[in-house]
Amino acid sequence: MLSNINIKLEQYKNTLNSLNSRFFYLTNSHAQNITNVDNNPTNIVKELPLNHFIQQIQNNKKLKEIKAHNTLTSQNVIIKELDLTPNPYIKLGYYNRSNFENYQAITIGFSLPIYGRENLDLQNAKALRLSSSSKVIDYINRLKQDIKIEYGNLMHSYNIYNILTKENLPQISHNIELAKSSIENGGSPFNYINLLNKKLLIQEQIVTTIASFKKSQIKLKSLIGEI
Repeated sequence: MLSNINIKLEQYKNTLNSLNSRFFYLTNSHAQNITNVDNNPTNIVKELPLNHFIQQIQNNKKLKEIKAHNTLTSQNVIIKELDLTPNPYIKLGYYNRSNFENYQAITIGFSLPIYGRENLDLQNAKALRLSSSSKVIDYINRLKQDIKIEYGNLMHSYNIYNILTKENLPQISHNIELAKSSIENGGSPFNYINLLNKKLLIQEQIVTTIASFKKSQIKLKSLIGEI
């Protein structure tokens, strides 16, 4: 029976090592004492409030590109409007005549645009500006929605983590200690093995929850342009 317990413990350690590798893959960071989660769990710190992320969406890289394009379309409208404005001009002339007196002349006039073509260009430019402005608004609304969803995922992981580490894991660890004492006093080891299995499942859940939390953090930072 003792050999079965040792085999179970080795399986337990091997599974935790595998979880440690998976955690590094998912979050690109090493887990802290993941094989001893009950004594020193990897800490999850509660994130800033949702409004913090909503207020930072102007730093989103794609949004900056869309807004820059919108600025260009607005400037193009101004240029097209100027093209429709008559351009005043002044001409100065000096006329040298052999049989008459020489004289100077000043001519003031306006160069008029070809209104048909110029007006069509202006209307096209305004249509592009309207479309571009709509894209900015649509993308901002989409960003806000994505942030709210991802923040909800993050807080879900945070709450689950606290339940596992502050309630479930301490309780199962306490029960394991009681089972150890029972074995020392001649009790059956089956309860001890069963409790080890339960503890392993809890620790698997903790690692998975940490990975989910970190992934949500990365997505949020990406949405607000921090990475």
